[in-house]
Amino acid sequence: MASDKSIIEYWIKDWKMISESPKISVIVPCYRTERWLDRCVASLVNQTLQDIEIILVDDGSPDRVPAICDEWAAKDTRIKVIHQRNAGQGPARNAGLDIAKGEYVAFVDSDDWIDADAYRAAYEEVERENGIDIVFFGSFFENRWGGRWVRHTVPERMQWKGAATVRAFVLECLERPVGYSGNALSQEIVYIWHSIYRRKLVEAYHIRFSTARVQEDMLWGTEFVLQCTNIVWLPACYYHYYHIKQSTCNTFNIEKYTTYRDVHRAMSALDSDPLYLQGIDRIFIESIRIYIVSRCI
Repeated sequence: MASDKSIIEYWIKDWKMISESPKISVIVPCYRTERWLDRCVASLVNQTLQDIEIILVDDGSPDRVPAICDEWAAKDTRIKVIHQRNAGQGPARNAGLDIAKGEYVAFVDSDDWIDADAYRAAYEEVERENGIDIVFFGSFFENRWGGRWVRHTVPERMQWKGAATVRAFVLECLERPVGYSGNALSQEIVYIWHSIYRRKLVEAYHIRFSTARVQEDMLWGTEFVLQCTNIVWLPACYYHYYHIKQSTCNTFNIEKYTTYRDVHRAMSALDSDPLYLQGIDRIFIESIRIYIVSRCI
């Protein structure tokens, strides 16, 4: 019979193996979100899939965000904190990617939150079948007045497997206008926060975020999805996107058009297929239209 000491040593060794190679690394860029950060981190700490690491990146936030991050790290050993000078969400996510150890990576905005079963449900797909590059799921868009609507949903579990099949699906998605409600999804495929991504693929192509202050997530998502050969989409909604005017994407910036144009050029350079380029043009035009309308209301 094993001694108590050997049992304890085995448990510690096993715990270290899990902590050094978690199933999912969740990266959270944090800036000016002290009002919502506790809600966000609590939703991650309480995931039913416990074998995760949570990387909080304080992007030089001038409020209590740095202290809140450190307080959470003191309470949960799965939480790592990075403090850096303000550089934007893209560089903040890159800092998280540089230290991530998970088999998969996920991204959560610090004013959002996620249901407790989200990562368990997503990772169960990975356990059923090796080599899945992305697992998507649905999300809720919510505002401060209590409004809520569903986005990024499919009627049932769907899967696209094989390079040709995935590419056809991606091109079909980019071809659809925003808000398309048919079985084929629209541009939601390039959004990054309602999904988990195979980190091996991220590192194989060294996919990193740009320093652009807008659409850096769409550029990253597009670059990643173009390398995929196996995608799963779950019908359940797990992610809660909190739509507030203080968020980075909704603050006024006269230089945003130039940034949109630069990101559009970068996305266009990823592939030469005419259907792909047409889809990227559609994203750019729709983004500019939404931005102009938002400045007029």
